[in-house]
Amino acid sequence: MTVRASHASLSHEAGHIGRIDARCASIYARGMARRTTLNVSLTPELSQFIERRLRSGKYTTASEVVRAALRLLEERERVPVQGIAELKAEIEHGLEQLRRGESVDGDTFFTELRAGRN
Repeated sequence: MTVRASHASLSHEAGHIGRIDARCASIYARGMARRTTLNVSLTPELSQFIERRLRSGKYTTASEVVRAALRLLEERERVPVQGIAELKAEIEHGLEQLRRGESVDGDTFFTELRAGRN
C-alpha cells in the first residue's frame, strides 16, 4: 500500500465526508493542503493493519492512521528521555546524600533489606 496525501485527493476525500458540512470540508481541505506529501512503501502486514483500522470506522483515510501511528511513536520515544532525566535527578540526589554523610554501608543495607522481607 502506498500512503499518499495530496491537495487534490484530500479535497476529494473531504467532499465525501458526510459528517462535515461544505464549509467545514473546505476548512479541512485547506488545513490538510499545508501538509507534506510523502510516499511510503509498507509491508503487506502493515498495509493489512491500516485496512483493518479503516474498516473499524475509527479512521477515514490511510493518512489518518499513519499520522496517529507517528504521533504514538513520537510520544514513545519522548518518554524514555523523561525517564532518563528523572533517573539522573535521583542519582544526583543520592550523591548529595553521600556528600552529607547520609549513607549506609553495603552489609548493613542488605541485612536491613533481608530483615524487611521476612
